[in-house]
Amino acid sequence: MSLTVAQVEQACQLTREQITRAQAADWDALLAAEPARQQLITQLNTDVDNQDIDPSSLGDLRESFEMLQSLNQSLQSLCQQQRSEMAKKVADFNQGNKARQAYEDR
Repeated sequence: MSLTVAQVEQACQLTREQITRAQAADWDALLAAEPARQQLITQLNTDVDNQDIDPSSLGDLRESFEMLQSLNQSLQSLCQQQRSEMAKKVADFNQGNKARQAYEDR
């Protein structure tokens, strides 16, 4: 079966949904939904690697893959931003614990 624009568009839609979850900080739902998105993207990559592509749809596929790449970059950016924010909160928490411990040890 040849790779279709519809398959790439499905991956784009799943990624848009993940972006919405990330923007809402719904990390549990994002983590639960990610395996299905990754499975589809893996299959798309396999089809591309196997050159299982209908030549008449190359232009549309390229545009769809560019959109998917852009969406993936947006999702990755949101996740990295959240990771940085969480790392800062953990560092602040640890600093607070150190200060509390120092006070209690006096």
